[in-house]
Amino acid sequence: FIFHDSRGIEAGSVDEFQIIHSFVRERASKSSLSERLHAIWFCVSMDNTRPLVEAELAFFNEDTANVPVVVVFTKYDALLDRVANDLDIIEMTEQSQADVDKAAEARYQEHYCSRIMMTANPPKAVVRLQGEELSYGMDKLETQCPELSEQTAVAIDDLSLRQLFVSVQQNNLHLCMLEAARQVHVLSHIQYFVC
Repeated sequence: FIFHDSRGIEAGSVDEFQIIHSFVRERASKSSLSERLHAIWFCVSMDNTRPLVEAELAFFNEDTANVPVVVVFTKYDALLDRVANDLDIIEMTEQSQADVDKAAEARYQEHYCSRIMMTANPPKAVVRLQGEELSYGMDKLETQCPELSEQTAVAIDDLSLRQLFVSVQQNNLHLCMLEAARQVHVLSHIQYFVC
């Protein structure tokens, strides 16, 4: 894997926005597999009180040259904490946790997910990560983030590229099984249409 990390566009800088889109267009058109951009993980941190800004939403109104985008909402637990604080919950009970979960889900849908999904070019997949998913030590070789891997595989439209992505996920047996099941499903549909 080769990762390219941008400085982000949350500040609304037109220059940063243009740099990112130029890079995406250039890398999407490369003929060499090793130089081509295959997927974009658009990370949105939820550890601040602001909802998505227009500059972030503008990214999804631009074409990404057929490079699939997966939105990764990080630090979802920070949203849960803010909601618990807003609800003045002092002691977490089973009922109060359910109230927090429901209110956080509503806030997430209204201020984050639905706003991105209503853009001209919505992402192919969305992932929410909480603190425990990130505390595994993402800098370690053996670290896995199965939901992100699974949703990235789902987002990749090109069958050969998706199979290549899944094949390098040797430590994620679940992802390999999902892809095998997806291929069986696709083949059964092809046979149905051929008959």
